[in-house]
Amino acid sequence: MVVTALLVVLVSGIGRLVYGVTLPSGTLPGLVLAVLAGAASFSALGFALTALIPTENAAPAVTNAIVLPLYFVSGIFVPNDEMPEGIQRVGDLFPVKHLFEALLTAFDPSEAAPGIAGTDLAIVAAWGIAGLAIAVRTFRWAPSGR
Repeated sequence: MVVTALLVVLVSGIGRLVYGVTLPSGTLPGLVLAVLAGAASFSALGFALTALIPTENAAPAVTNAIVLPLYFVSGIFVPNDEMPEGIQRVGDLFPVKHLFEALLTAFDPSEAAPGIAGTDLAIVAAWGIAGLAIAVRTFRWAPSGR
């Protein structure tokens, strides 16, 4: 959570200095809630993912093989309006797009206070709860050596 908070401050600061991006003060609660929900949910999903990772050396490859395609179908690298509708629907199934949308809501200057994207955050939280349930059953400190 500390690293997440530092990254949010750093990226927001760079956005402010380089691009003139401001965070409307009214939507600050939405930003805080999105960051907390995202960090907690994706941490739980990361712990759940350890069940699929055979060794510590395989962790970056397995993680990137899962996350990078999700970035593409979730509108992170390619805007949603430039993707086919079928791919957009696939992105709707996963939490990356919903966290992205919740963060965009918090930074939208036309968004009314408190800037909380309830549906998107509920989907992120549901994924986090599922990840936590899997992690509780499968997490181990030592790799299985498969």
